[in-house]
Amino acid sequence: MRRTCFFGFLSIVLTLSFIGSNIYSARKVAIREAYSDTTGLVRFLSMDIERMYYGVEQMFVGLDNLLATEHGNNPGEIHDVLMDLKEKNSYLMDLLIVSPSGEITNWSNTGPLPDIRTRDYLRYHLERKYSTFYVGKPHVSIVHQDRWFFGYSKAERDRHGRLQRVLVAIIDIDHLYDRYRKLNLPEDMIITVASQDGDVYTRIPGHAQVVGKNFPAIVDLLCNLKKSKIFHGVSAINGTRLLASIERVGETSMVAAVSVNEEDFFSDWYRHSLLMGGFGGVVGAILFTLSILTVRSQREQLRIQQQLQQQATTDPLTGLANRRHALEQAALEIKRNQRAGTALAVMMMDIDHFKQVNDNYGHHIGDTVLIAVAQTCRELCRESDLVCRFGGEEFLILSPSTTLDGAEIHAEKLRQAIEALTFSADKDSFSVTASFGLSQWQAETKIDRVISRADKALYQAKHDGRNCIRRQD
Repeated sequence: MRRTCFFGFLSIVLTLSFIGSNIYSARKVAIREAYSDTTGLVRFLSMDIERMYYGVEQMFVGLDNLLATEHGNNPGEIHDVLMDLKEKNSYLMDLLIVSPSGEITNWSNTGPLPDIRTRDYLRYHLERKYSTFYVGKPHVSIVHQDRWFFGYSKAERDRHGRLQRVLVAIIDIDHLYDRYRKLNLPEDMIITVASQDGDVYTRIPGHAQVVGKNFPAIVDLLCNLKKSKIFHGVSAINGTRLLASIERVGETSMVAAVSVNEEDFFSDWYRHSLLMGGFGGVVGAILFTLSILTVRSQREQLRIQQQLQQQATTDPLTGLANRRHALEQAALEIKRNQRAGTALAVMMMDIDHFKQVNDNYGHHIGDTVLIAVAQTCRELCRESDLVCRFGGEEFLILSPSTTLDGAEIHAEKLRQAIEALTFSADKDSFSVTASFGLSQWQAETKIDRVISRADKALYQAKHDGRNCIRRQD
């Protein structure tokens, strides 16, 4: 039964371990696929924005060259160049050339010049002596009907580090939003463009709700970001759990991120886990049930086997060992004594005039007497002694490690105890006595000879008047 329980438990553990390993592997596959999908797209976004910056920087180089020539003194010609560049690059909202005092000297628009001295993309260069390029924060335009933009600016300085002018490209955030929402993204994928300071330029979906807002948690998330990273945790924007691939855009402070909600990219895995978990539960329950049924069956078989063994070795009336079992045990005792050289005493006991009890009071009273005598013998004998009903009213007691003198003392106690028993039948009471014959093992190879000598001693006790003890060396 222990082996069955062990193998049943082992089977359940192995099954659950296999299913758990399968679920864990499927989870790793789901995460790996999400990594692959988001990493490829975020690389595209980073390179796309980087190409836009590269285009702007080439425009700045061209403008610097133009301003260094004689055409640089012709405002109309410069204005035409700015307008042409704006029309050819749809992501441009405006191009500005700003003086060291913060005033716009040329721009790609008409009408009153806006005051931009408080804008970060200008102040950054005015306040820092060695600045070059700068990516500004998202702002709402005061010229283009509340549209969102950010400035990408470059400071032009002389060889002494004095500011000569600032070139500014006003980038249309709506252009980025419109461009990236047309990518036909999967429903579960989210694109975010933000700065390392926590300012959000666009987010798809949810652009209108977060554009221009600052989320301090982004700063912690992007701390020490060099080029790219994988993030699996709580979103810095809406608190949902997600997996995101994040990449820095060139050498700027802008980052692109592509993320997938955990519930979405784990949806197939959840279904797989429920299926495998249910399967494992059913298999485990079946194995557990089979183990229980097998154990119960084995217990029942063992109980029946023990019952049959008991029936085969026990006297049904007295509950003592029967003659067959006594002889088998006696043979084993002789083998042990041959190895150890210890003593072995054999006691034959017979209830005196037992036939008269059956004749006078009936067999049921005779059975009561046999049961009482057997119980008395069992109580007064040691655990190591073997007490058996040898046949009818005759009993055999094997006493290991007992000499003939010790057996005689023991027999006397039994004789007195049996003589003290009283029985009632038909308002009459009576008692019985017993005769004893003793012998001792004398290195015989078979128990029959020892029992034969004890039987002869018992015959002598009956011949000498019964209710006494006789021994034969």
